[in-house]
Amino acid sequence: MALDVNNVTDLYGWQVAIAYNSSQLKVLEITSGGFVGDDFPFFVNSTDSIEDLLLIAGCLHGEVPGKNGSGKLATIVFGYFTENYDDEPKIVPRKVFETLLSDSKLRNIPIGNSTLTLTIIGKP
Repeated sequence: MALDVNNVTDLYGWQVAIAYNSSQLKVLEITSGGFVGDDFPFFVNSTDSIEDLLLIAGCLHGEVPGKNGSGKLATIVFGYFTENYDDEPKIVPRKVFETLLSDSKLRNIPIGNSTLTLTIIGKP
């Protein structure tokens, strides 16, 4: 799945909580999308998840301007235990952790309906 951010201004850091059914899906791999730095994003893997929740995050480093525009934050590869899984993974605003975006001054960036998207990019 692709985790993308759309039409942001001065994005410096991000944290996204993704809910999924761990009895049907398993997190296999998470890679950086490169929009906010090329460093591998921090993540809590599926064995450390709380209530079927995956937390991934990333940020720029030092006194640099934030990124403007749209781009990929991360790619998450899920394996599935059943071909007919009920619920696709989805972004959750707040559960145990909070989904948030911050600017270069460490202020919250408002998240609208289309600011963050999680889409399937390949399904066998």
